[in-house]
Amino acid sequence: MDRRKYLHQNFVIFYSNISQDSRICQHSIDKLKKIVPQIDRFDNIDQAIDSLTDIEDFICQYILSLIDDISQLHSIFILSNEKIQLYEFKKCKGILHQIEDIFDVRALTIGTNRMNAPNNYFDGCLDSIAYFGRAKNVTEVLDDATLVAYLRFDGNTLLDSGPLSINGTGMHYSYTSLGRMNNALTLSNLSSYVQITGLRRIGTTGWTYSVAVWINPTNLTGGTIMHLSSRTDGAQVGGWCLLIMRLTSSGQIAINSWNSSNVPITGSSVLLNAWTHVIATYSLTNGERLYVNGTLRGSVGGYKFQAGTVPMTMTLGSSLLGTGVCNTGTIQMGQFYGSFDEFYIYARELTSVGDHCTLQYINYEGFLKHFG
Repeated sequence: MDRRKYLHQNFVIFYSNISQDSRICQHSIDKLKKIVPQIDRFDNIDQAIDSLTDIEDFICQYILSLIDDISQLHSIFILSNEKIQLYEFKKCKGILHQIEDIFDVRALTIGTNRMNAPNNYFDGCLDSIAYFGRAKNVTEVLDDATLVAYLRFDGNTLLDSGPLSINGTGMHYSYTSLGRMNNALTLSNLSSYVQITGLRRIGTTGWTYSVAVWINPTNLTGGTIMHLSSRTDGAQVGGWCLLIMRLTSSGQIAINSWNSSNVPITGSSVLLNAWTHVIATYSLTNGERLYVNGTLRGSVGGYKFQAGTVPMTMTLGSSLLGTGVCNTGTIQMGQFYGSFDEFYIYARELTSVGDHCTLQYINYEGFLKHFG
């Protein structure tokens, strides 16, 4: 087989099955030979069609075998109406069936690589898919994997700025331009709250977590900061609930966890009408830790967090129908009055300065930065 013939397609396939003088037919062929290097003659239409199909398949196979390993070549797309089997070539990204498809080559295809290969379709569920036209740094990749929710409260919205887009909802809340960073959320009524739902990992027993928030209280006689529950109304009946952060009646920050019993920590006092940063962390090894303005204010050694084993709801500012009935430890339930800003939930432990996963507090007007 002459590969050059198939590579350049410099020939004509001639089909002849007519009742005509063989001398006339041969004369026509002789004339064609003057302008065409080679003529393949078939007396059967099926043979002619099969030959045409073989040509296309061979060209693709032959060319791809020569260029697939070229390092400078990133992707190959084939324009063909046929179902060509080319999945053994790693750089062949798809078979385009019409010329208009070439304009969509840069589109992101989800669930298949558009190759006619066996089992090339994804079978399952996908969520929160996003494309970025640049390489992310280590911190961004870590946040993509472990940042559950991040409510900034900027733009007078409860939109989640994290990778999962778990937007908040609430009742009787407002915004202030006097936030810790830009705008902030304000709760000033007895029934004020904001919550996010569908938190699976913090509802998993033993799963590492961290929560962080700026608070600016207008009342220091107590108040729920964060209430974790399986029900959106915060109640315990037929569900699971735990008050995990609150102001005590004397104006101290207190946190709580659960290990078949309460795991409470009481920290330092906070100032009225001033921004204070609070972080609660948990891990199986290090247990529970409380940071206030970047300083470790209390800790409990390692234990296994006994979670609700269902997707959780985190409520800011109120325990709703869980008031007086959910597990509290030393924490008293009640309405929080004041403002919240920069609210984070992580599915990892934020640790002190020096660890790879770092929480660094820069004592310049109390500004906080997170580094992965």
